[in-house]
Amino acid sequence: MSRLLAPLALLACHPAATDLPDTSVDVAVPEDPRASDGVGTVRLLLHDAPSDDVQEVHVAWDRVEVATAEDAWLTLSEAPAEVDLLALVDGLAEELALADLPVGDYTEIRLHLTDAWVVVDGAVLPLDVPSGFTSGLKLKHDFTVPECGTLTLSLDWDVGAHFQERGNGTY
Repeated sequence: MSRLLAPLALLACHPAATDLPDTSVDVAVPEDPRASDGVGTVRLLLHDAPSDDVQEVHVAWDRVEVATAEDAWLTLSEAPAEVDLLALVDGLAEELALADLPVGDYTEIRLHLTDAWVVVDGAVLPLDVPSGFTSGLKLKHDFTVPECGTLTLSLDWDVGAHFQERGNGTY
């Protein structure tokens, strides 16, 4: 039997657990695997800056992955989602993933897109995202997952700086 502070959801990696009043109960629980296996948490957020050129920019994805420094791929989320990027302004953000990962260095984030479109002057137009629908939208960025900690990565997708109308009226 081990002593576990109530509520039962507290984890060994959270230092604040030692500051709680003694409301413990005796329960049989397995050891927290994160306490000894070198695991941390990654929280991936998406937000945007306003744009005067388009009214809406929608992207949909079905998988979010990260690459380790050794070029192994780990999945953060397989939950399909869709968001209008222009709704994520003024401090609003969409959580793309919250997952435990092995401690260590990572080099890339990939969003496997399933659809993307823009609304310009009321017209819905397809959005061309090179390789976004095949191997995924590649976001090259080095980061380190800390042991027993949470790393929050915030993706700022600046629509005004990255989307351009082509001569044929597509984006």
